[in-house]
Amino acid sequence: NKGMSPLRFCCLCIIAICAVVVARAAEYTNPVIVTNNPDPGVLYYNGVYYATTTSGDDPNRFPIHTSTDLVHWTDRGHVFPDRAPGSPQWAQKDFWAPEIHIVNNRFNVYYVARDRTGMLCVGVAVSTSGSPLGPFKDIGSPLARNASMGYIDPTFHNWDMSGRSSNYLYWKTDGNAIGKPTDILIQELTADGLAFKAGTRPDRLLTNDLRWEGPVIEAPWIVKHNGEYFLFYSGNGCCGPNGPNGSNLYAVGVAVSSSPTGPFTKNPQPILQTDYNNRGAVFTGPGHCSVVPFGDDWYMVYHAWTLYQVAGPYPRHMLTDKITWTSRWPAVGSPTGFPSHTPQQVPK
Repeated sequence: NKGMSPLRFCCLCIIAICAVVVARAAEYTNPVIVTNNPDPGVLYYNGVYYATTTSGDDPNRFPIHTSTDLVHWTDRGHVFPDRAPGSPQWAQKDFWAPEIHIVNNRFNVYYVARDRTGMLCVGVAVSTSGSPLGPFKDIGSPLARNASMGYIDPTFHNWDMSGRSSNYLYWKTDGNAIGKPTDILIQELTADGLAFKAGTRPDRLLTNDLRWEGPVIEAPWIVKHNGEYFLFYSGNGCCGPNGPNGSNLYAVGVAVSSSPTGPFTKNPQPILQTDYNNRGAVFTGPGHCSVVPFGDDWYMVYHAWTLYQVAGPYPRHMLTDKITWTSRWPAVGSPTGFPSHTPQQVPK
């Protein structure tokens, strides 16, 4: 433009560059945490999201990360740092699937560990500081244990109905480890969430009876939406190359009920799985999710492998994708039903 001064031209160029930078800063591409952080349990509290994840046999147990947008995460320590005085003395290895929940105005962390007999059990610890960052003190013995079958993947839900508040624990029987079906169980807890309510027993909500679920369902997570309760869960084997061309068949399913105690009706197909027909797919084996609100929207935080890099030394990354509710059922991913691997809008 002959009428444009060099100074004005430079200013317009700077503005254009800044606009591009801002637009790109408002986008993200999965994974949101590259390092190994499987089984994310996510709590929203006072404008901050707290994610804690499986640590296996690392002496620092259950990493905690925080975020304000479900995309940019900061390492904030561990539920049980190495040799922390509140660590469970009954547990010896396989520290899996932690979740921090608000229970009776305190922060409880529910988790899995193997006791000294080798049995997988559900444990619980309480924050002694009034913060979801802890420190946490274990109650001293497993919350849920079965002498003949492992228990794993606990989650918590509080149901406030007609002025009556009830706490429930959901978890999975480890039947697949001994050649039996796997069930999602529920049982009512005491007001503090540290024991089962007297006179109650576990009830079965779901079992692995759909073809896509294979030998296992696990990792329950429950939310209320439009007056109904949606029980998200994962199916098929999580942790090895059990699919085509070294992929992983793990996937996310969902069931719905008018009550958090069931009965639940399953969506017959998974809502998040590996995109086997897309040569550009990046991730495989998505699952073990948390579903959390962000403003008026909902997001799923979950783990997945990089395609062709399953098990062994390879990490399960942490991913975030938006949920939309089409008709009655939730849909997730981009394209719908698959982990996103292209730029997405940062939640706002």
